[in-house]
Amino acid sequence: MINSLTGLRFYAAFLVFVHHAMAYFFTVPEGPMVRLGQLGVSIFFVLSGFVLFINYLKPAKKENIKEGETKREPQLFYPKKFYVARWARIYPVFLVTTLLAIPLQLFSTGSEGFWQPLFFNTILLHCFVPSACHSFNDVGWTLSVEAFFYMMFPFLALCFYGKKWWTVIIPFSLLAAFIIGFSAVSPESFYAQKYFPLNRLMEFFLGMCTGYYYLYSEHRWIDSLSKKINLKMGGLLLVLVMFVFQILFPLMAKSGSWADEHNYLAYMLPSAVIILTLALMEQRKLTFGFLASPLAVLGGEISYSFYLIHNEGIRYFRGILLKLNGVDVVKTWDPTLKLLSILFLLALTLGASYLLYRFIEIPFRKKIRHVFH
Repeated sequence: MINSLTGLRFYAAFLVFVHHAMAYFFTVPEGPMVRLGQLGVSIFFVLSGFVLFINYLKPAKKENIKEGETKREPQLFYPKKFYVARWARIYPVFLVTTLLAIPLQLFSTGSEGFWQPLFFNTILLHCFVPSACHSFNDVGWTLSVEAFFYMMFPFLALCFYGKKWWTVIIPFSLLAAFIIGFSAVSPESFYAQKYFPLNRLMEFFLGMCTGYYYLYSEHRWIDSLSKKINLKMGGLLLVLVMFVFQILFPLMAKSGSWADEHNYLAYMLPSAVIILTLALMEQRKLTFGFLASPLAVLGGEISYSFYLIHNEGIRYFRGILLKLNGVDVVKTWDPTLKLLSILFLLALTLGASYLLYRFIEIPFRKKIRHVFH
């Protein structure tokens, strides 16, 4: 467990919360707010590839390394262990939050078109079907993407068993060329947009590459660098610069342009740099309290539940006021009342997230792993 990265997960989820809270309560320029949410999601996707790589493709044990062999390879991959662990990790909370969203779905679409999206949601294929992608708990679209990552993980892992750099570079380049090429030729197609799982695979793959570099490189450069600068301050500065770059660079794109619609591509490399920097620093016992403190780590542990439940809380809050009392908070409430409502919803979401984590996520993860062990 790398505490700094666990803490980072909470801040990524919090960015998504800010995006949705501002979108539902304020009339603000959409671009910057949308980008905050996209930035948080991109960090999640790159981090997912990194964490899965360092957990499931660690170096083989020393006793299994042939005498005289200098380059270690990843240990053997066991699909059953991997898929049981992944399903146990994501599915219980996802299913609960999907069921909690049934009234929201009925309010927004009625009974027509209800069962097909529900079916595709329950099997985590909803973002392969345009009409189902944002149904029920709309932030759950990322879980369809994650499920696709898990399906691709064993195949992408094969790239790292070779002893040549091209076994990684060529597949990554071909993937990038296909995704970017198709989106340029058919920009209006749903299958060229950021919600279609294949189009986010580069972020996950880059996370795996980052994990490979973290595990299998000597990193002597960072130890040499530490003799010249304050490594902790330098690392913090690098993380902040990359974070600011992630926010500012996509703003340069013209609204509605290809670069604007696919600005998530600009988040990949800075996210990988931030993740690698924090991991290497913690390896050297250098951490930041706002990321690695016990409270930040707890926030990271509940971040998955927080991410899945936060938007439902906001939608129910607004929906109840509008449906029962005819109150449109965007048009009628003053900014102070809106901000107080957002803080109230943040506290409520944190409490609900902890309960989901404590009574759904942990116990059901253990039960599923025990049953399929």
